[in-house]
Amino acid sequence: MLLRPHVALLAAAATTAASLVPLVVQQPLLADSPPSPSSVTLVDVLASDPDYSQLVRLLQVARLIPTLNRLNGSTLFAPNNDAINRYNNRKPFSAFQAALNLGDGQLLDDNTHEELRQHLFYHMLNYSLDDLPSEPAPHVQHTLYFPRKPVEEPSPRPPPGPPWMPVPGGSLGGQPQRLRLAQRDDLRWAGVDSSGAGGVELAKSGVRASNGIVYTAEDVIDQPANIYQIIAEHPQLRYLAKIMPKEVVDALHNGEEFSLFLPVDKTWESLHEIERLYLESEFSTKDVSNVLGMHTLDATGVKYTDKLKPGSTYSTAYGNDIDVQIEDDKIMVSGAQVVERDIYAANGVLHLVDSLMIPPGALQLTPEKFLLALDCTKFVSLLHSVNLTNMINRNDTKMTILAPRDDVINAFNDPNDLPEAGSPALLELLQYHFIPGRWTPEQLVNGTLIETALYPSGLAGAAQVMPVEVDKKPSKNSGFGISFGGAGLVAEHVEAGDVVIYLISKPLTPPDDAAQVAFQQLHMSVFLSGVFASELEKEMREHARLTFVVPDNAAFEQLGLVTSYLLMPSSKSDRKSVILHHALDGVFYSDALEHGAARTFKTLEGSDIHIERNSNGTFNITSSGGWPSMQGRIKPTNLLTATGAIHELSTTVLLPRSVPITVAKLAKAAKATTMTSLVTRAGFEWILEGSQPPANSTYALPTYKGAAWVLLAPTDDAFKEVNLTALHENPNALRALVAQHIVPAFPNSPAPVTGAPIHMGDTAAYATGLSEDSSYGDIVFRELSPVTSDSSDPRMRAPAPTYVVGIRGARGKQSLGDWAQVLAWGRSTGSLSTVAGGGLVQIDAVLLPYHAPWYIAYGPPAALLLFGVSGIALFWYFVYRVWSRDATEATFEPLGGFARSDDDDD
Repeated sequence: MLLRPHVALLAAAATTAASLVPLVVQQPLLADSPPSPSSVTLVDVLASDPDYSQLVRLLQVARLIPTLNRLNGSTLFAPNNDAINRYNNRKPFSAFQAALNLGDGQLLDDNTHEELRQHLFYHMLNYSLDDLPSEPAPHVQHTLYFPRKPVEEPSPRPPPGPPWMPVPGGSLGGQPQRLRLAQRDDLRWAGVDSSGAGGVELAKSGVRASNGIVYTAEDVIDQPANIYQIIAEHPQLRYLAKIMPKEVVDALHNGEEFSLFLPVDKTWESLHEIERLYLESEFSTKDVSNVLGMHTLDATGVKYTDKLKPGSTYSTAYGNDIDVQIEDDKIMVSGAQVVERDIYAANGVLHLVDSLMIPPGALQLTPEKFLLALDCTKFVSLLHSVNLTNMINRNDTKMTILAPRDDVINAFNDPNDLPEAGSPALLELLQYHFIPGRWTPEQLVNGTLIETALYPSGLAGAAQVMPVEVDKKPSKNSGFGISFGGAGLVAEHVEAGDVVIYLISKPLTPPDDAAQVAFQQLHMSVFLSGVFASELEKEMREHARLTFVVPDNAAFEQLGLVTSYLLMPSSKSDRKSVILHHALDGVFYSDALEHGAARTFKTLEGSDIHIERNSNGTFNITSSGGWPSMQGRIKPTNLLTATGAIHELSTTVLLPRSVPITVAKLAKAAKATTMTSLVTRAGFEWILEGSQPPANSTYALPTYKGAAWVLLAPTDDAFKEVNLTALHENPNALRALVAQHIVPAFPNSPAPVTGAPIHMGDTAAYATGLSEDSSYGDIVFRELSPVTSDSSDPRMRAPAPTYVVGIRGARGKQSLGDWAQVLAWGRSTGSLSTVAGGGLVQIDAVLLPYHAPWYIAYGPPAALLLFGVSGIALFWYFVYRVWSRDATEATFEPLGGFARSDDDDD
């Protein structure tokens, strides 16, 4: 009761002020004449009841006392003190609490109190509600609350004019905010939802005043929040709140007159997982805005359900049309049922539907958006830098994308790891990450090559390929069992429509040029050195569509002096031909070699090579030249290059027929020029040239038919102890020395090992050109166990010579020059090379023709003669002794003597 005079004084002061400053109000809000001083007004009702003391204080702070006095026929839902206390405890930073905390004369930070005033207006109706609803169905009421943005910022200065009357307009298109009343459990409620749930309990009956009626509220009625706040807090709109980017949030927060039909959480499950993943990413702003626009009416005014017309069509903010069907209180919007209607908001209304209202094809989720959702943003950025966006912005092409995630690319800290942004090299690298067609894991086959979207100039219009490895039963340590070009997977693959995305463990690098690929294979270094020495590097790098069959280093080592010759500077022409004989004209991957119809392949050298597949799956390769039965084994390894592929070749090097390997060439490699000159001077130049012996030569006799000729060639250093002048002056000695080093290998001789000119097994003996004239013309080989040097440095270790060769039967002091160590060998080609061999054996000493000393030459015959004579003499001696014994021994006669018989007379 102590507040009444104070309130009356405030009312009188407000009335006086109102007569001086015109109010901006709507006429229906005002009475035709103010209540008489003797009548009981709404303010009087509140001031007379101590339970409303805090409400009165709030009305004073908000300058709404004059407003209540001027209203006529209104309704006030008045929260009592307990209600306000509960509200302040629930929201300690509300405008209610801030206003009640003010002391008398305290300087205010906000002297306009618009937030407080608007909230109190939401508790007022512009008409008297004599009876509250008595049925569960909600009744919609129109309050004096017109939601709007603040007219001015909070300020400690008083407003310029009377701000205490509600101003129509605002964010609901000129409509006041609605409030639903309902009866539930025999109680009356305000602020319920469309189903009658929730709200604030009201007194069943009100207190009448001369200008309205007051209903006690057991709590403060919450104002509807703005659209975004409702979405963020609604339990069925959590997914939508999750995917809304800041731009969309700001639009929903600051916009006006929204009418939205929003899908509940479970409806989003109809989208593909990758589509949802993209919408959840930071790159989906435009698409989320579009989706929200498809569910937002583009209509004037807020469309509550009682404003919707059955059978009507409305345009959306996105631009598509939706139709509304209403039957038996069931509302269908473009096939989606409204499951919760009329959720009031400060800037519109929300209706919840049970399915997405996205027109077919409207949500264009391209591969680019999938990649962004999968955290491949840097990969996408690189694609944009080379204008390769056509690969990721189309939905009409089946494509398989191999994409590294951002964390994978970040691992490449060195700027040189990836080509410069926008460069042609980067363009080729990125094209190598796309595979035309939709390749799922079930379609991939281990060991196959798949064509990519990279079409390098080195393949002349053909697609570059990529090796694929598939383990159908991967172990825990083998990841997902699939690798592309050596890159494994870091996550499960993603299938979205016609696109399959594999997240790989590293960026893929297109195959390099053939020279660079071979350079990375240490066992191909000899071949590569031949390429550089022949100035074929550019040809190897740039010639389009080439397949190289590259011998390993072991194959070159087996050829011995042939390799040494080919690597000599003076052998450039032959070396070039040999290198080009390993370059097949065309691209032949392992599949073409294994299953292709072609068996003969043209080379850049001009002649062909032949490849034959064995029953055990191996491949034999034969060149156009070389010696008989010269074959290598090819291993289809598919070392991809920018111009084709490289396959590994073992056991031999391919020699074309355009490169004959003569003994003269081998002698150059063996550093045997002295021996070469002696051979020529002695008349054996036909051996050096690889031709048949002259017709008048002893070696043209049928005895030597089919023989392969091998020259034992001492090094030049070996002749330091030989009197070459004496040899030149003595043709017979010269011829004998040369003949001692010429070995015919006959067809019935054991076959030599690969690259050897003759079989050099232990105790292998051969006649030489001197064998016809000398008993010591034959030679014999002995095999030694290989030893190593005592050096602890592995680089200094080298096998000792495996073989020695010597004159067969040589003995005595004069046999010191009858043996030599075998240093190396090489096999020749041409008519003098047969299956038995042919070529040159490099030795470290000269085999001097052996002349036995007198005691060796005549000793055995003399001893034999002496033995024979002695034997004969002994024989006759014994004969003599026998006869002598017969003549001297006593004989016996018959007692009667030797009488003469009758027969004797006859």
